[in-house]
Amino acid sequence: MNPMIPPTEKQDRLLYLKTAWQQDILSGVVFGQHENTSCCKDLRLRQVQKYILTGARQISHRYAKLRILQVGASSIVLVQAMHQELGKAIDSYTILDTSDRAIEDMKQEMISDDLNIRFGVNKIARDVRTLDKTTSQRPIDLGLFDLIILPKAYKEQPTTLNAIRSLLKPGGFLLMMVTGLHLLLGKSKLVLWVTPAQETKPRAKAVRLDLCEPSKPKARKRFCSSSTWIRSNGNESLAAKSFLRLIGGVLMRDDGSMRLWTVESEVSVQGGRLLIPRVLFDEKRNDRLNSLRRRVKARAPFKKQPGNLVRPIDPSELFSPSKTYILVDLNGHIGQSIARWMVKRGVRHIVITSRTMPPIEGLANVAMVQSNCFFPDLTYDALQEVLMPKVDRSAIPDEVFSDHDPDFFLLSSSISAVTGQPFQANSDAANRFMTGLAFQRRVRNLPASVIDFGPVIGLGFIQKIDSSGGSDVMISTLRGLGYMLVSERGLHHLLIEAIFIGKSNESPGITAGLGTVSGNAPFWHKSLLFSHIIQKP
Repeated sequence: MNPMIPPTEKQDRLLYLKTAWQQDILSGVVFGQHENTSCCKDLRLRQVQKYILTGARQISHRYAKLRILQVGASSIVLVQAMHQELGKAIDSYTILDTSDRAIEDMKQEMISDDLNIRFGVNKIARDVRTLDKTTSQRPIDLGLFDLIILPKAYKEQPTTLNAIRSLLKPGGFLLMMVTGLHLLLGKSKLVLWVTPAQETKPRAKAVRLDLCEPSKPKARKRFCSSSTWIRSNGNESLAAKSFLRLIGGVLMRDDGSMRLWTVESEVSVQGGRLLIPRVLFDEKRNDRLNSLRRRVKARAPFKKQPGNLVRPIDPSELFSPSKTYILVDLNGHIGQSIARWMVKRGVRHIVITSRTMPPIEGLANVAMVQSNCFFPDLTYDALQEVLMPKVDRSAIPDEVFSDHDPDFFLLSSSISAVTGQPFQANSDAANRFMTGLAFQRRVRNLPASVIDFGPVIGLGFIQKIDSSGGSDVMISTLRGLGYMLVSERGLHHLLIEAIFIGKSNESPGITAGLGTVSGNAPFWHKSLLFSHIIQKP
């Protein structure tokens, strides 16, 4: 990079990632969950807009790169809020209305917003087959929208609603006000009702659902040919439904159709909720990383005043010269680099894998032992060889410091534990333990953080390979797997963030070292876990 030319945002590195768990949209919308966010407060959303935003946010967590259609003009704050909350999860956003004036008014109000929105004038019930002839500059594909939003109460005839539904991809979502629900049911063949158990809600909350209860034949004849009403108190039903979704998802995936459906490889049930994970860009930490090389302002979309300058964490505030810090199994090149870096930041007492126990105020276990083999070939000795440095040497200090509150308790995992490697089952088990231990300590209100490390260039095992002349082949292999090489400076920045996060209210896990641009896509690009971070070249 030319040092005379100031770096731009397009040149920023997206080193930091984070795994976010949110309630699955298929297990219900959590209304009110995001009503106190800065987005809702700053933009002053109305209640129905908050509901739409909440539903859309849950949908966007499961399905990345959404093609969204908004039928009917609305206030610009709803569109702004959708883009602010969903961000990169939006692939395209189209707004259609029957009125030229309404569309032009929205265009003028949003002229200063840097949003990629397509507008069109169309009477859907009549012109649903001619959407490619709207005022939009590009044709609008039929039947390929993942999410359709009706921000206002719809009073049109069922033909209009049917036309709107025809624009949805099979399995897509329609967010609309409840006043139009009877129109939707009018042509439905199958309805699945999922409600809380009757004793957990007032009777008035469930009266409307009685219209479609299977035990009432007249209601069934009027609204739908088949319906099911599920009431649940426990998590057993979530397990059963997840199993059925898995079967249905596999069948739909195998029939080659373009249904919007996912087969989740991992789910979590917490407090009666079904949560699914997606890896997202960690914008706050990426901003701090890039503030080392250029001026970065905090993101404050749709506000008049500019955001404050982002500043990196001052590492001198993380350590004390009067305290001792222990580094477990860090007597190699990486350990020496970390020790030198800590000394430059004021540390005066470091113990590296020593049996003496002076007053200790910080601990890091970045042990790594590789013994690659496929799971069927895994022996007990090979498993123990990898587990012991991570499991034993982390569990014992955790027990020793169970009644003590050190400055940091830093553990290391590997990026391969996030992407998955078929020949590293033993390493994956050890790294998963490190992650679980960090989360467990945080539940106990003890400091802890864990880093899913990518390959560190110039240090550790890559440097050992370099001494034998094979580093170029290894680096080429790692890049072919879609891994981003971490420099020594990047390693030190990771340590700052990990120590800082160890006592915060944030998740203790930091993921770093994944290349997110899809060219020759590596195997992990196909996983839904990473659907939010894969970018086109």
